[in-house]
Amino acid sequence: MKNVNFAINGLGRIGKLLFRALFDKGLSIKLVNEINGNLEINSELLIHDSIHGKWDKDIFLNKNNANIINIGSSRASYF
Repeated sequence: MKNVNFAINGLGRIGKLLFRALFDKGLSIKLVNEINGNLEINSELLIHDSIHGKWDKDIFLNKNNANIINIGSSRASYF
């Protein structure tokens, strides 16, 4: 089967849940497009959800590129 890459437009309630669900199924998220906020705040909001609780993944900001988030060995671009 061909590898499919995903992009998410917005990290609101639905975008965060979609991000978590795709990542937990092992699917590749290559791009997150978010107009509001910065990467540091949105990565914290991705981990801590008021309804679904804390996500069991560790998210690291890439020190070499301010638009990259690392989740384990995976990474996604953030714009």
